[in-house]
Amino acid sequence: MRALNLGLCALLPLFGACKSSFVGSTDDDESSDSSGSEASESDESSSTSDDTSTSEAGDGDGDGDGDGDGDGDGDVMNQCGGTAATLSFAEDSQVPTGTNPIRVLAGDYFASTAADLIVVAFGDGQIQYFTGNGNATFPTEEAVFTGGSIRRIEAINVDDDPEPEIVAPWEDWSLPVAELHIYPSQPSGDIQPELILPSPTYGLGVDAIDYDNDGERDEVLIAGGSMSPTEPASEVTVFADLMPAPMTASVDTTTAMAWYTHVEDLDGDGFDDVVVSQVDEADDFAQDLVDIFLGSEGGLSYWASLDVGPSPRDLGLGDFDGDDNIDVAIAINDGGNAPSAADQVEIWLGQGDGNFQVGTPVTVGAGPSGLEVFDINCDGELDIIVTAENDNTIHILPGRGDGSFGAALVVPVGNLPSSLAIADFNGDERPDIAVTNWDSNSVSIVLAGDGEP
Repeated sequence: MRALNLGLCALLPLFGACKSSFVGSTDDDESSDSSGSEASESDESSSTSDDTSTSEAGDGDGDGDGDGDGDGDGDVMNQCGGTAATLSFAEDSQVPTGTNPIRVLAGDYFASTAADLIVVAFGDGQIQYFTGNGNATFPTEEAVFTGGSIRRIEAINVDDDPEPEIVAPWEDWSLPVAELHIYPSQPSGDIQPELILPSPTYGLGVDAIDYDNDGERDEVLIAGGSMSPTEPASEVTVFADLMPAPMTASVDTTTAMAWYTHVEDLDGDGFDDVVVSQVDEADDFAQDLVDIFLGSEGGLSYWASLDVGPSPRDLGLGDFDGDDNIDVAIAINDGGNAPSAADQVEIWLGQGDGNFQVGTPVTVGAGPSGLEVFDINCDGELDIIVTAENDNTIHILPGRGDGSFGAALVVPVGNLPSSLAIADFNGDERPDIAVTNWDSNSVSIVLAGDGEP
């Protein structure tokens, strides 16, 4: 059974999460190879410390219409040019980055009307800002050395200004300490955090959440490991009212490790709910899990666990079957260097009440990890894009609109691709894809073709 972190709740009697109601039961060691990539995050977390990406006007929740423009294309303002296109993509170039890029965001962050990139270089402890010029090149780069370890970032507007901030769970295991760092999305000169907050959780997943139910996803949700030796190994922590008076509260998950998390209203009650992938690194349990936490006026409480395959990684949320309920796509990573039947994207179809039924899984390449849900070919149906780390490819699964997916388009990229972001990088009104390549120290720019269906 999950329980609230009472140590924090005792300090925060007015915070909603400090009420618990358990009303139901029913995402880093990304591979087993020795490459030292993001595929080995579990080793990193023990010694030194991965819908969805955000973009222009995106809310980062990975649902079917995160920007609210009604086109069902995820978290990017309409870039489809009004017509569907053939499923045609190819790598155009690779943008050099710092060591071991692990996370990328894409969007018009610098008011240039072109899509820019923000990249986490895990090996260097850097956040890098790349300014796009609208022709799929990024000539200007600025960087901040964070002095610790960062795996995930998200663009979340945590204050009242028009621009989002870059929210980064940060840790330094030599101390040890975990913090939440807030950086500007439009840097200038010497880049410094705008805000640093202590965190009870070292974050492996981060997303925006409307925790106070005011209609704005301006609070921060972190999923990861507990910094306290007396608490369970894994927890979800919400940071509310970051500016000017931050408050935190945590919900314990399991002794498995929380890796990836996404937020959406799964049961239609108007409150944000949370989906978290749990990887049992210590093999203490019979299986890995994806946990569901439902929101209410009393905060977040555990609802159910999905019986998924081994090593669930990234998640994507959207309506895949047209019933107006949120469904879940989960990258299942077998951990081998060669493709296997266990390397899949599992599809779980939402029933509209927080419960899910298993759909038909889709086999992909070796080591699926990063995952995005997006109408990538502009045909009105949500597609799935997933990295295959050990194949050095991405797989694009075209959605049929009935909960099933067509044959994958496989696109070669750099070595050990780990995360994805989507934006129009060359101004042709077609969504393109950015892919971090851990071993290549680069971001692949994968451009859409312009053929008509």
